[in-house]
Amino acid sequence: MLGDRQTDEGSTSTTTSGKNESRPTDKHASGELLFREIGECIGLEDEAVSNIILSSSQETWRKRRAGLHLFQQYIVEKKLEVKQILTGKADVILANALTQLEKRGGKSVLQDMKKMKTHAGVALSMFQETRDVAQSPIVQAIVKRLNLDNEQKSKYQSIWNLSQLTRFILRERL
Repeated sequence: MLGDRQTDEGSTSTTTSGKNESRPTDKHASGELLFREIGECIGLEDEAVSNIILSSSQETWRKRRAGLHLFQQYIVEKKLEVKQILTGKADVILANALTQLEKRGGKSVLQDMKKMKTHAGVALSMFQETRDVAQSPIVQAIVKRLNLDNEQKSKYQSIWNLSQLTRFILRERL
């Protein structure tokens, strides 16, 4: 639960959702605010939203906030309200947001688009009846055109993942 304290033979740890931990310089705080606003809009109490946030790892939540921050920028730019997103077709809104981000350009546009597709898609799927917003045919068509689902290249010369090696051999017809 929010702010739970656990003591285990002298060591104490406190768990919080980060709600009050946002610093003024935290550029991704708007992503968390959007997540909380969507949760509140569907009827979740603040403590329930905090429990959802705490159920994911810190790294996953950090990345999700970043992706939602990018989506929040689109929402503000288009003057959309959260209710419009929830009552409308979330996949159409996500597709429009990805297209807008592509038009805007920039040096890290592909990374930002991948973040938005992944994390905004997951967050919207949590609060919508749609099973997986990021996998809808509309979003997938845009992702395919923008080559956002390219397989990651190996970081090292030797490959330890046999399934990746097998896919490479089949793809290259070696």
